Amino acid sequence: MPGRRGRSSRPRGERERGGSPPLSPVETAIRYLAPRRRFERQVRAHLRKQGFGGAEIDEAIARLGELGYVDDAETCRAWVRDRMRFAPRGRHLIGRELRRQGVSDAVVESVVAEVLDREGEVEAARAVARKADRGGKDVPSGDPAAESARRRRLWGALARRGFDPEICREALRRHLDEEFVPGDAGEFPEVAPDLDGE
Repeated sequence: MPGRRGRSSRPRGERERGGSPPLSPVETAIRYLAPRRRFERQVRAHLRKQGFGGAEIDEAIARLGELGYVDDAETCRAWVRDRMRFAPRGRHLIGRELRRQGVSDAVVESVVAEVLDREGEVEAARAVARKADRGGKDVPSGDPAAESARRRRLWGALARRGFDPEICREALRRHLDEEFVPGDAGEFPEVAPDLDGE
C-alpha cells in the first residue's frame, strides 16, 4: 500500500544495494556477527526476524558452529570477562544473566568456574565497595552508629550485585582493612534479595 510504513516488501535476505542475489542464512548471520560475538539464541532470533524458516536456521547454526562463528562457551567467556571488568557481578547473578541468554546450565557452570576464580571475584567486589564508599571517609571516626550504617550500605551494594556472603565479607574486610563479620541475618534484611526470584 502506498505510504504505508512498516516492514519492507523486499524479499528476505535480499541485499540492500544493487541487484546482487539474496543473502543466505549463513551470510546474513555472519553480517550480524561482524561487530561482536553473540549467543546462539540471539543469532536464531535475528534470522527469524529476517524471515528464514526453522530448518534453514538450524542448518545455518550448525554451519556457523563448524566455522567457529557461533560458540556459546567462547561467547560466555568473553561476556564474563567484560562483565567483571566493566560492571562486576557475583557468580550467581552472572549465571542467571547467561541463562536468560539461552545458555545451557552445563556451559554456564563450566565457564563461570573457569573464568571467575574466588580471588578475582573478591577483588571485583572490593572494587564495587570502593566505588560505593566514596563518601565513606566522611563518616566520623568513633561513631559506631554511623560506621555500622556505612557497613550495611556497602554490604547491600555488594549483595544487590549478586556477590555471596563470603565474598562480601572478604571484600569488605579488605576494603575497610579490618575484620567485618555481620551479625545475624536480621541485621541486613533490606540487602538480602531473592536472587532466584524473577
